[in-house]
Amino acid sequence: QQSTDTFDWTRLEGFTPSSFTGPSYDHTVGYPGCTRTSGGYYMYIETSVKDPVDTATLLSPKLTPPASPSSVCFISFWYSMYGTSIGSLKISTRLTSSPSTTEGQWCRNGAQQTSSTIWQRGLFWIQPNGSEFQVHITGTYGGSHRGDIAVDDIDVSCCQERCHHFNRLTFECDHHSFFGSTGIPG
Repeated sequence: QQSTDTFDWTRLEGFTPSSFTGPSYDHTVGYPGCTRTSGGYYMYIETSVKDPVDTATLLSPKLTPPASPSSVCFISFWYSMYGTSIGSLKISTRLTSSPSTTEGQWCRNGAQQTSSTIWQRGLFWIQPNGSEFQVHITGTYGGSHRGDIAVDDIDVSCCQERCHHFNRLTFECDHHSFFGSTGIPG
């Protein structure tokens, strides 16, 4: 979690607390090494009691791609933006050497699904020139309690001639991590 945002992402299983918004369940079909007796987990923003300018940002640990300036990194994820008052979801990357500069960005505003059972895939790429970077996932409040936004199954792969695959983030295990660091984000 970013310390300068106004609220936090929450790990959840099943429906979000508000009706007619958010996903019904996580996107993950199954994750090796996790024993699950019920539905899986995802991260979401709860928008029931927020101000119009409130944002929540989830940060990855610092990621180091291959040293080659020609390497390319692909950021893939699944998202749910179902509800009548959806704000925005922005996934971006920032070089740790220049944290105020956004290197790659994907953004959607407003409702993107017509049902709580639909997840959509997002994908974008960056060319970090061998520089260490972080992934920033920012959700913005949309005006009412029917604006929950969720993300799941985040994957970062960096390629030159062969791909360097960072750990996939599924939020499934109790001791999960954001791309392999220890502990629950936040």
